[in-house]
Amino acid sequence: MDGKIGVAVSGADPNRVYALIENDNGGLFSSDDAGATWTLVNASRNIRQRAFYYTHVAADPKNKDVVYMLNVGTVRSTDGGKTSQSFAGGDSHDL
Repeated sequence: MDGKIGVAVSGADPNRVYALIENDNGGLFSSDDAGATWTLVNASRNIRQRAFYYTHVAADPKNKDVVYMLNVGTVRSTDGGKTSQSFAGGDSHDL
């Protein structure tokens, strides 16, 4: 069972799709072929804490490598999800 999955499609490149997956082997996955194949880019627990409550991901509309993960903290990545930095307060449900 995968659990809850948050999905976002990049407005900058519709072939770039992100999926934040609640699972013991989950994390942030990305696809550059509109979902035909997937790569785990970040398995950090801080982007999927309390997954039953959060599990939200948002793709930047102008840069395909910028992605936001909304969770207990609010984090942003500028390298396609490989690394992330907190940039706002917690309890984030929407962006």
